[in-house]
Amino acid sequence: MNYIGKRLKEERKKANLTSKEFANMVGVSPWYITQIESGKKNPSLKTFIKFVNILNISADVLIKDITSTGKTYLENDINEELKDLNSRELNLISQIIDIIKKNKI
Repeated sequence: MNYIGKRLKEERKKANLTSKEFANMVGVSPWYITQIESGKKNPSLKTFIKFVNILNISADVLIKDITSTGKTYLENDINEELKDLNSRELNLISQIIDIIKKNKI
């Protein structure tokens, strides 16, 4: 999961900007913004700096989830993925977790 993309989307929405409006301000395509927000691409440093300047936020606002609450976001993401699994798949995941815990992987 790309926490920067997730936070970027939250901050863009707080600024009441559509992805198209934001993309125009940054000088990139709306598709590129969507790719970043969905975690499929990472912004370059130059683009990242444009993000924080346009949104008038500190860089740590976009990266704080990586260090401070990344686990919470990760847990939520895992729970979302688990919702779509059947009993056999959940059992397999449970076994994998046991192996990881026993072997401290």
